[in-house]
Amino acid sequence: MLKRIALYITLLLLFIQAAKAQALKAWFGEWKGSLELYKTDGSVDKIVPMDLFIKPTTDSMVVQWRIVYNNQGARDYKMRTSDAATGKYVLDELNGINIDVRKFGNVLMSSYDVQDYQIWDSYEMRGVTMIFTLTSSTTKLHTSSGNGTEESPTVKSMPPNVFQRAVLFRQ
Repeated sequence: MLKRIALYITLLLLFIQAAKAQALKAWFGEWKGSLELYKTDGSVDKIVPMDLFIKPTTDSMVVQWRIVYNNQGARDYKMRTSDAATGKYVLDELNGINIDVRKFGNVLMSSYDVQDYQIWDSYEMRGVTMIFTLTSSTTKLHTSSGNGTEESPTVKSMPPNVFQRAVLFRQ
């Protein structure tokens, strides 16, 4: 009986590990499209080609994540699974920088501060299409409002000054 229970537990653990490894499998592939860089007045300033390559690695908990802008200078990353069940991942920039990523349904999102900027980005998969967005604000230019009380806490507002959007298609 104990051997049977041990076998069931082992099989369950293998099943859980296999499920974690498959967490981003639907994202695998080569994605190509155009990245639009917007001006603060809402008009498109520039359009550049964008390629995204998402591939498995020999480690089932790590995915290769490569971005190419304007057909030059590939940026290589590793997307590491922290806890697939709760949608937690880490984007390793391979230079000592690790960015927490969260999966909400079919959307991968991250938010981080670098130097004097707050950056939010997302990748939303819609079948054979992926929508990438990046927004940033400078932390130096903010307004404060509220009374500093429990009913009206102080709120710092930082207007976005960068918006980028790409529509990528699975190749």
